[in-house]
Amino acid sequence: MNIEPRIPTSKNPPEQFAGDVWLDPISVPHDADQRMVVATVRFAPGARTAWHSHARGQYLRVTQGVARFGDRDGNIIEVRAGETLYTPPGQDHWHAAAPGCFMEHIAMLENADDPTATTVWKETHHRRRVQREDGMSDEQTGWTGGRRAFGDFAPGLVHYTDEVLFDEVWERPELSKRDRSLITVTALVAGGNVDQLRFHLPFARDNGVTEQELVEAITHLAFYTGWPKAMSAMTVAKEVFGHRDDDAENA
Repeated sequence: MNIEPRIPTSKNPPEQFAGDVWLDPISVPHDADQRMVVATVRFAPGARTAWHSHARGQYLRVTQGVARFGDRDGNIIEVRAGETLYTPPGQDHWHAAAPGCFMEHIAMLENADDPTATTVWKETHHRRRVQREDGMSDEQTGWTGGRRAFGDFAPGLVHYTDEVLFDEVWERPELSKRDRSLITVTALVAGGNVDQLRFHLPFARDNGVTEQELVEAITHLAFYTGWPKAMSAMTVAKEVFGHRDDDAENA
């Protein structure tokens, strides 16, 4: 037996992580028949991974701070020091440090038959993709719609929108993103804020609310918020979801 040589700490690449994240390998395979890989990973407050999956699954033991883990269904699990999370093989997920504190976890997994296929990295975890005229999306550029519109003019508003509203409030595990979207759409319809619906209706659909459910919600709200607000909201919904009058299509 022997003491393993210490591998220097490395900073993880921005293509796979948003924010500052550091990796300290603990165990790597020595021989062809060995699979175990173990590492300590430290996240700065609010730092997060991109979407990814593992061929043989992964165990993550949180040793410091508060971690958040999310999947494609919009589920978010908050895990604290001393708790272990398991992600099954092939499940897309992300993990992050909660805002305001560093987070450390020990990652444990097995290599795939082809070690390069052990972890499959995918798109950056972000609010949503907003298509730009130049063909790039805000997700690809790292910008949000608010940052594009007001970044130079009102940086404070952009900061609170991006870093507090979307990165903290929307990520809280007490409500699913689906429920938060329904609540937000309801509030916007009730307030007559139809311009914001152009963002939040597609966002709600991304979060698992169906088009039919959104139309029914607006119909239901007509009895509580008044017909003018509901009709204005339905006009935007029809436009956002790409429905046009038959006469317009045949013109």
